[in-house]
Amino acid sequence: KYYLENCRGLDQTSCDTVWYKGDGVPDWGGPKAPPSPQISLTSQPNRVILRWTGAASETAVDQLSRQRDFEGYRVYSARTNTFGDYALIASWDVPDNFYRLAYAPVVGNWKQISYPLTVERWQSVLGDPDFDPGEYAHPSLMNAYRDTVIDTVRDESGNVIGISERERLSYWAKQGPNQGNTYSDGGEVYQNRIQRLEVRDTIIGEDTLQYGVYEITIDNLNAAIPLWFSVTAFDHGDYKRGVESLEGGTGANAQYAFPVYSADVVVDSGLGVTVYPNPYKISFADAQGNPTNYYTQGYEAYGLPQMREQERRVWFANLPDTATIRIYSLDGDLIREIEHPDKHLTRYSSVVGWDLISRNTQAITSGIYIWRVDSRLGSQVGKIVIIK
Repeated sequence: KYYLENCRGLDQTSCDTVWYKGDGVPDWGGPKAPPSPQISLTSQPNRVILRWTGAASETAVDQLSRQRDFEGYRVYSARTNTFGDYALIASWDVPDNFYRLAYAPVVGNWKQISYPLTVERWQSVLGDPDFDPGEYAHPSLMNAYRDTVIDTVRDESGNVIGISERERLSYWAKQGPNQGNTYSDGGEVYQNRIQRLEVRDTIIGEDTLQYGVYEITIDNLNAAIPLWFSVTAFDHGDYKRGVESLEGGTGANAQYAFPVYSADVVVDSGLGVTVYPNPYKISFADAQGNPTNYYTQGYEAYGLPQMREQERRVWFANLPDTATIRIYSLDGDLIREIEHPDKHLTRYSSVVGWDLISRNTQAITSGIYIWRVDSRLGSQVGKIVIIK
């Protein structure tokens, strides 16, 4: 609630607002990680490509420190969209980012005295275009960066009672691994899997800010194993308040995909249907010659305590967004009809699975079966071999 005072102008409409009662809910909040970016996903055979922009993540202001404290991104994948299942694939953080530490004689130790800045920013702050933090990368009193600071001495009431000069000793430490588009490890230079493709400008208030456009290609994926993918953003923490680096959650922008062509690509390119595994074998030998099966190998019923007959799958891929799949015996009997998308069997825009169950809800026997797919792309026919 509020009232107006000091109204001005001929119509008395230009006033000062005086607030005297709030909503009873504290406005204060704790530190938060930068918001996760919105990602776009492109799937291809055995490959997934993720792209995103840093417009939200890199320009966000931490509500506690009031700093734009973005530091980098991490890319994760998982078989299930659960926190504990996600595994780190790659990381990108602001390259050439360093924070300053100064020697504190009173405690005999080094203390952080700045937020991280790029080398270019440090050169501007120090007024030295040739400054290289790598020359002062270790806590050494002999090889420290030296400058003069002025300390103001105040009494208990806050009044200035004296001013003194002293020499300050500093060194610079990397903020994170500094793994930008390239990074060094053991003297070798490597290409990061995450690449910043370009830098764009944006204006927020009176500030002209920059953010990146990023891409990562994840290869050598198995077409029979769908995965969840997520990109998180993390900050560099707040040394003044003792807050460690914070990272967003993997569930904020998670996306699911089979590493095959999506339905829109199938339609645009007129691709043919593929079926796998074909032949389908209820058991087979692994690389060491030992008997195994798709469930043991993690291809079917992933995460379930035991294999159920209804969890078997032969996948039909390269489908448009709608299609009808019919499976026949060699005698021409209709074994099963599936309308894609199916709420139980469709797993992706271009992928639907047959659970090897007949239209009479019985498990099928070994044999050769004929499949037919009808869609707006026409009709396609093929064979499936089932070995039980």
